[in-house]
Amino acid sequence: MERRYKMPLWVGIVALAVCIDFQFLAALILPPDIGLFGSLILEVALLAIAIIPVLIMKIPLKEVFPFRKPSWNHLLAVPVLYYASTCITSVIVYLTGFLFPEKMLGVMDYISEATSSVPGWAAFVIMAFAAPLCEEPFHRGLLQYSTGRMKSSAWRIILIGIFFGIFHLEPYRFFITGALGILLAYIMLETDNLLIPMLFH
Repeated sequence: MERRYKMPLWVGIVALAVCIDFQFLAALILPPDIGLFGSLILEVALLAIAIIPVLIMKIPLKEVFPFRKPSWNHLLAVPVLYYASTCITSVIVYLTGFLFPEKMLGVMDYISEATSSVPGWAAFVIMAFAAPLCEEPFHRGLLQYSTGRMKSSAWRIILIGIFFGIFHLEPYRFFITGALGILLAYIMLETDNLLIPMLFH
């Protein structure tokens, strides 16, 4: 039986716009010295933005955010895909750095500065747990579910990748984050289990 998607694409696009606006607003009102803790606030807000439209539309949470016990095949595929994605993104990073060396250096400096702005354990928790636990329900949950009425799976995956690239608001990392977004969207489409892209992320 074909799955019936109860959320139109425009809901996902509006949620993405709200998320981007919130990032700009947070940059204005949050003190700059809180560093990566500011990212944690944004991550939690992102999770709320993912859940609220689902609750408003009275769609069962498990339909938009499906969790189930993963198969061994899926678990074993995660490190393989992670290695493959590392190879692909390394090439993209190299090419981007070759074409725009100063811009990429600035991006890397910003990431390094943000990471070192908090204790090591806090940076690990935020990047290893908060990001996948909050970003994946938004992107592979809400946004990907909102594309469900599209007939082409390939275009759904590409669109989610584009959304993921736009979300990070860094033009010189767009192709890197976009490529990862495409891979994560593919994983979600194939497994229909939000836990798998979370583990990958």
